[in-house]
This record gives sequence, C-alpha cells and structure tokens, in this order.
Amino acid sequence: MGNLEQQENWNGPGGQSWVRYQERIDRAVQAFSAAVLQRLGARSSESIIDVGCGAGTTTLALAHAVGENGKVLGLDFSEPLLDLARKRCAALPQVSLQQGDAGQPRTERDFDALFSRFGVMFFDQPSIAFANLRRCLREGGRLTFLCWQGRDNNPWVSQPMACLLPFLPETPPPPAPHAPGAFGLADKDYTRAVLSEAGFKNIEIDPLTMDMTLGTEGVPSAVDFNMKLSPAAHLTKDLPPSTVKKIEAAFTELFEQHESQGHVTLPGSAWIVTGRV
Repeated sequence: MGNLEQQENWNGPGGQSWVRYQERIDRAVQAFSAAVLQRLGARSSESIIDVGCGAGTTTLALAHAVGENGKVLGLDFSEPLLDLARKRCAALPQVSLQQGDAGQPRTERDFDALFSRFGVMFFDQPSIAFANLRRCLREGGRLTFLCWQGRDNNPWVSQPMACLLPFLPETPPPPAPHAPGAFGLADKDYTRAVLSEAGFKNIEIDPLTMDMTLGTEGVPSAVDFNMKLSPAAHLTKDLPPSTVKKIEAAFTELFEQHESQGHVTLPGSAWIVTGRV
C-alpha cells in the first residue's frame, strides 16, 4: 500500500474506525506506549515531533512532559484522527497539529527529538522521509520510535489470521518485503540501513515483547475488536453473513483460551529504535 492509498485509508474508513475505537486501541498498546515514552525521556522545555500522532494520546503525554515552555508538533495522515486530537489537546498551548505526509521536506531545524509510537512504518520512501525528518532536529537531537516486529513474532495478529484464512475464498497475497504498512520496518537490518542512509548515528534496535490487550469486557469485546480493526475488517467486508458468523465463532474459540478475569491478551513483539543526529 503506497502513500496515496495510506492517506485514502486513514482519511476514510480506517481513520474513522480508529476514532470510534480510540480508547480501546490505547488500552491495547498501553504497555508498549509506556515503555517507548520512558526510553525517550522527554524533558521540560524540549521541542518534540510526534510522527503518526493519531488521536493524540502520545502527544498529550509528551506535552505534559515538556510543559508550557516546551513544544510538541503532532503529524498525521488522518484528518479524522487529528480532529479528535485537536479536541483532546485544545487546552495545551504547547501543542500544534498538522495533517499531511510527515516524510515530506520541512523548514523546521530546532527540534530536540523525533518520536513515534507505531507511526513511521508507512513511508513510501523511508530513507528519504527519515532524512527529511532528521533535518528538523538540532545538532545532538535524538530519535526514538516503536515499530512492530514480523507477523510471526506477533501472535495477536498471526493467531486470529490463522482462524480467519480457512473461511476466505482465496488466501490474500503476502505484502512485498518492506512494503509500507504495519510491518514495513519489521526487518531490523533493513531498518538500520534505512536510518543510516538517512543520516542517523548511534542506532540501537532493541526487542520489546509485551501483552496486547484485545478486550477488557470478556471474549465478545475481543471478537468485536478484531472484526472492526484487525485485517479481518477488510477481508470480511464482502463475505456473506453466515460466513462472518463462522469467523466470529472461530475467534471466540481462540480468545476463550486467552481470557482471564474479563481481559483477553495475546503477546506482541516490537522494536524500540533509537538514534542520534
């Protein structure tokens, strides 16, 4: 999926779904968010770019960390998500939000840090995009972002997909290696090469495995989450209702094995990536 397709998706049904499910998405990745924010270590009065800021959850956290004398610029493809972010950040003068392709050339040259929680895997030309963003950083500026490892290392995606595939008319083709998308930076050697080409130094890529919370109100909430937000949302939209019910039953059987006290969790694995200008 190229950048034009990404923008169409995030400004259409994809972005609208994420607005509706914003609280549940934040709960799903809460542990990952805390870990990458801690690694960044935002300080009072700093200026930070939040790439793929979405509905503004990490933007809010960064804004509180830098305080009124700091600055946080949130960038995102999705106007629906930015509308929600604007409402959530309205009382914070240190926050500004912009819609568009974060990887395009920019004029700013005074930021202390570049940050992203699962927002930098969608660049059509990642080396160029990261180089443009690097130029926004002052000398000594730092990079910290979170991206997914491969599907096989993420049971929260691979196990529901295994349940879904038998019910599809045909198996969808796998994405091309390094194609823009959720797993576009899964190959850490490729990611290191991209960042090196973009001009970053002292690159470190560390594994992070934590539980993804797919539902907090029992198995039905996890089934709904997957039907509305996972690849199932796209792959099942044209299937007959009887087939959809069978898929929901397969998801139910899977999630019953991973439910405890109303919470359904499956492991997820990401990379925490850091670098310097």
